[in-house]
Amino acid sequence: MNPTAINKIIACIDMNINQIQKDMDKEATDGYKQWLNIALRNGAKIAHAWTRQTPRAPPLPDIINDGVHITDPIEKNCLLYKPMV
Repeated sequence: MNPTAINKIIACIDMNINQIQKDMDKEATDGYKQWLNIALRNGAKIAHAWTRQTPRAPPLPDIINDGVHITDPIEKNCLLYKPMV
């Protein structure tokens, strides 16, 4: 191939890359605006959760099975908890 054809191909590829980048930027902006709109409409619960950046502790299981006993985690916690006086 001659250099002129290669330069045209490079220019075409660059133009396509720029267009794809613009499309991706627009999609990201639209997604952020939608996320923000939903967050504000729902009292910013999602936004506050996002700013925390740490997951919450998982919920307690309904039962604890240690292989011998099946117990309720809340009852077990009450047995181990010592009230502070």
